[in-house]
Amino acid sequence: MEAATFDKNEIFATTGETISELKDLMLSVDENKINTIPYEGSWTAPQLLTHVTKSLNGMAKTVLMPAEPAKRDPGERIEELKKIFLDFSKKLNSRFYYAGRRHI
Repeated sequence: MEAATFDKNEIFATTGETISELKDLMLSVDENKINTIPYEGSWTAPQLLTHVTKSLNGMAKTVLMPAEPAKRDPGERIEELKKIFLDFSKKLNSRFYYAGRRHI
């Protein structure tokens, strides 16, 4: 089976658009409430932004790493990942995260 290829420039463009939307959302947060925890166990806006930024940086490094062509369809898990990342019913408790490391 021939693996599909993904254009790195397209991935970075899409990521850039998402970052821009996130920036706009952050700018819309009331300055007096930006460090407010909306409900117990949740994250402040800056904590969320820090977490997302670290994730994006990790993904960017991964995309830029040299690698051999995949021996499988690189998109075969896209739907599974969408299901995980777009499941807003799961709430991760902020107290388990400190300095970008998960503590259990």
